[in-house]
Amino acid sequence: MLHRALRMDKTGYWIFSGIAMGLAFDSKYTAVFLPFGLLLFLLLSVSHRRLLTTVWPWLCLMVMILVSAPVIVWNFQHDFASFAFQGSQRMGQLSAFTVKPKFIFGLLGHQLALLMPVLFITLFYGLYILVKRYGKKSAEMPVNDLFLLSFFLPVFLLFILISPLYWVKINWMMPAYISGILW
Repeated sequence: MLHRALRMDKTGYWIFSGIAMGLAFDSKYTAVFLPFGLLLFLLLSVSHRRLLTTVWPWLCLMVMILVSAPVIVWNFQHDFASFAFQGSQRMGQLSAFTVKPKFIFGLLGHQLALLMPVLFITLFYGLYILVKRYGKKSAEMPVNDLFLLSFFLPVFLLFILISPLYWVKINWMMPAYISGILW
């Protein structure tokens, strides 16, 4: 929906995008990365940055929040039980800051098994080629690549980076692979 909102310049898709992102958040909290991916794309895309000054991306985010309201209200009524379990308790475990190499190897092993070695290694190789080709020049990158990478990289890199400190569950990176594989 976001891709259609951006490429087809049809305002109704912004509303549908907000609904879809809200429903995604209702089912999996890693969907919180979706609005960040959108904002990252809008900041990095020279041709789309002007949209930040329009109502549409902000309305999309507001619709996402409204659709997510049942989860937010339930957490508010229950002392943020599921948010605390998913967030602060796990972040507290990260603060111990003990590097555990077995966690890195565990993450890599699980992801290799989950995605097949060829696909997982191809994602790393693609990132290597991307950095080699564009470096810090995101303005030169094709818009579709930038769009997909804005949703893939934040989730993928976050979990790779915390893996030496915390056991990253096998399914946490799956949302990143949707756009990563398409990229």
